[in-house]
Amino acid sequence: MPLPASLRPILRDPVLLLAGALLVLFGAHAATIAPYVSALAVTLFHLSDGAYSALLIVASGVSVAASVGFGILADQRANRRAIALASGGFLLIGTALMVLAPGPLVFVVAHALILPLSGSLFGQFFALARLAASLHPEAERPAILATLRAAFALPWVVVLPIWAVVFDAGAPLLVLYPVTLIFGGVLLGLVWRFWPKDGATRWPDPPSGLS
Repeated sequence: MPLPASLRPILRDPVLLLAGALLVLFGAHAATIAPYVSALAVTLFHLSDGAYSALLIVASGVSVAASVGFGILADQRANRRAIALASGGFLLIGTALMVLAPGPLVFVVAHALILPLSGSLFGQFFALARLAASLHPEAERPAILATLRAAFALPWVVVLPIWAVVFDAGAPLLVLYPVTLIFGGVLLGLVWRFWPKDGATRWPDPPSGLS
């Protein structure tokens, strides 16, 4: 069976393939944790409705600020690899804290402050894809980018049913964190090993110099 036309340039281009792998891993991390945060907060760590609402408000603000702030810095300085490494580090640290010391206070700190700081990862991964796609014929770019967007959504279709089966078999909710720690570790390792070094990319990406 022939491959879809939009997949061929991605499989031939190491940077586009990297972007796709990172989007799948980030999607798998999000699809694993996001649907169960409320259950963890209320049933496992016994946060009140008001405390959980406050956590969501703070987390949303931190995530938006991180996404916008890190995006501005990446455009100003063209240091996208450094920003992706920092954001991936926050993802790993927040998850690792919940593996090493799960508890109400650590849960609040991880989910309200640390994990939301990784919110810029989707934007950084997609910026990498957009820049790498700029080296391909213009007619191919929309299909390439649409396929990579779908790479982030794919885990939501695959991962959620798997967790439903796992929890139906009696697994504790905290098993989510060791699994997502693996996702975060592989993601950060791929960024470290394969993300093109700042200032040495195949495409032009000069610092904007804007305030």
